[in-house]
Amino acid sequence: MKNLQKGRSMIEMLGVLAIIGVLSIGGLAGYTMAMNRWRANTITDYVTRCVVVSQTKGVDGKPTVDDSCPDVLSEAVPGFIDGATIADYDPNTDDTRVLVTGVSTAVAEVLTEKMGTRVNGVQVGNGGCGTAGTFSNSNATFQTTPGEGESLANKVCFSFANK
Repeated sequence: MKNLQKGRSMIEMLGVLAIIGVLSIGGLAGYTMAMNRWRANTITDYVTRCVVVSQTKGVDGKPTVDDSCPDVLSEAVPGFIDGATIADYDPNTDDTRVLVTGVSTAVAEVLTEKMGTRVNGVQVGNGGCGTAGTFSNSNATFQTTPGEGESLANKVCFSFANK
C-alpha cells in the first residue's frame, strides 16, 4: 500500500516555530540594546554641546549655572528625556555638572559605562548633582522602585572637565 500523504508532521512544524521564537527573542534583545546605546550617545552628545555652547557664551569661559540646555542650544531636548540643566560649576576643579532628568534605568546603565575624554563621571539616582569628586562608575546607583513623590525616571548628573 502506498502512502499518499504529503506535507510536514506536527513535530517538524513545532521545531520550526521554536527556532523562529528563539531568533526573535535574540533579535529583540539586540535591538533594545542598540537603542539604549543610541539614546545614551544622543544624551552625551546633547549635554556635551550644551556645556560647550554655555562656556562659549559665559564670562571667562565659565558656563552660567541654571541655564536650561534647550535655551542654550535653541533646540528641544531629545524626546526620550524630560530636560537638561547646567546644575553647577566648581571653580576649584573647573568642572561643570549637568543634570539630565527622565532617563530610563537601562539608558542610565549604558551612560555609566561610557565616559568620554571630557566626561569625568556620571552619577545616577533621583537626587541632585552631588559634590565634586563623587562621580565614578562604582558610585552609580539605580533606583528601581519610586520613593514617595518620585517617579521611576532617573536623574543623571554629568561632570565635565572644562580644560
